[in-house]
Amino acid sequence: MVSSRINRKDNMPKTITINKAVERMITAVNIVTGDDGHRSQEAVKTFIELLKMEDKAYEKQQKFYG
Repeated sequence: MVSSRINRKDNMPKTITINKAVERMITAVNIVTGDDGHRSQEAVKTFIELLKMEDKAYEKQQKFYG
């Protein structure tokens, strides 16, 4: 199982699965946007596409969108 390291000094677990991280990202987008889930699903799709990109393609996206 793939996990992502999180450096925290509180009681939060030091590792979290990618699936749980994505679930929390969806919740965070929903909270920030006040959305019912549509925007968060689009954010996750976009994030996955960015992960698939070669460095040059990502740099181009980053140049335009930050």
